Amino acid sequence: ALRGAGVQADCLRSHLASQTQDLEQKGLLLSESSFDALEEELVRTLKVCLETNENLLHCVARGRPLCVLKYAMTFDGKTASESGHSAWISGTQSRQLVYQQRAICDCVVVGGETARSDNPRLTTRRDEGHVPTRVVVTRSMDLPLECNLWDARGGPTLVITEEGVNPELQGKLRKKGEGGGEAK
Repeated sequence: ALRGAGVQADCLRSHLASQTQDLEQKGLLLSESSFDALEEELVRTLKVCLETNENLLHCVARGRPLCVLKYAMTFDGKTASESGHSAWISGTQSRQLVYQQRAICDCVVVGGETARSDNPRLTTRRDEGHVPTRVVVTRSMDLPLECNLWDARGGPTLVITEEGVNPELQGKLRKKGEGGGEAK
């Protein structure tokens, strides 16, 4: 099990053996099956730790954030229905996976066209837990003043655009409490 998890078995066995000796000195004896169970629990714990901290570990090791692309299309290669509606062309199971992924991400990014045409919420659909920042990247800043992304109950939203584009809308969004950044 240890080698399958990519963990050096000798190192863990040595650590477990020293821990076992401490227990034996205190009058507790571990059988070989108990030792194996302890070893399996340690591997499970290590896997959970690595999975839980995947984003951080990736960022530290590679010096850049972990990015995940979610993309859906129909069998004929379309990303929207014939009517132009593109929200959830994937199924229920896929949506649940998207919500789970969002719950461990720092942010969810969409372009201005998606914000205009789909009016997404970009939330985890959970009442508790981590809330990722919603990010809209747009050159034109041609965004609706009323949309789901400006609802603060869904989490913070950051709009990234070019310097000096649509200052009127930028001002209105700032009054609503949304952050904005101009690229220079």
